[in-house]
Amino acid sequence: MPTVNDKHYYQSFAKELDSKLGRINSLINNHPGEKGNYHEYILKNLISNYLPSRYSVKTGFIYVDDTHVSPQIDLMIIDESQSPCFLAQYNDFVVTYPEAVCCVIEVKTTLEIEEFKESTNLIQLVKNLSQYNNPKGEVIGGLIFGFGGTRFRPKTLDNWYKNKIECDFTEYPEAILSLKTGLILKHHLNTAYEGHYFITGESDSLKWKSLSIFMAIIIKFCELRSGVERPEGKNAFERFSLIRDLMLSAEFLRYKIGLQTRSKK
Repeated sequence: MPTVNDKHYYQSFAKELDSKLGRINSLINNHPGEKGNYHEYILKNLISNYLPSRYSVKTGFIYVDDTHVSPQIDLMIIDESQSPCFLAQYNDFVVTYPEAVCCVIEVKTTLEIEEFKESTNLIQLVKNLSQYNNPKGEVIGGLIFGFGGTRFRPKTLDNWYKNKIECDFTEYPEAILSLKTGLILKHHLNTAYEGHYFITGESDSLKWKSLSIFMAIIIKFCELRSGVERPEGKNAFERFSLIRDLMLSAEFLRYKIGLQTRSKK
């Protein structure tokens, strides 16, 4: 199947989010609650446009039993081929089983330390729920999306991560994107260097490339759930997000420990 390799096509995602965000913020700037709902809505619609028809984007809860229920999740990518899929559904609000969830996304208008702690705690809980009713060992992906906030500087991130309780690396989010301030990716060069690696910058180029990477991760979790194996190993967003121009930091971050530096060989 032909694929689009024009970088301007992918750049348009970030510009689309920016323009819609600016338009609504100028109209309802004094209503932060409504702004937050709208931010979820525009991100939901962007993602929905690029998912195969078997997947949907919902909000709601993941349910295992009466003692294992998630907090409300901003966005969930649901594989609707799973049957039964929902315990309850009211338009885009659902209560669903963990085996139907490909990944979850927490959406923040402004990503600061409290939003970081809240979102990472939720994703840790969701990943723990994915172990139930899961004979195939499938993991629910976890991502955090912020429309703005504090720039991802090493000193700032060091403080954020030191304020987190230590947990297993498998419970970390796969990516944390603040659209205007930076990108953090889950990565492990080997066991000693497992952690979150950050890419920082303020240019428009970083912004749209980061969004392409974010989309690639979402689609990857959908493909893993459906058993898709691509001969070339990458979906369209991975191939054409031009991440070769972005560098992983030499430093990495771990909960409770903070900033660590890879030793030079």
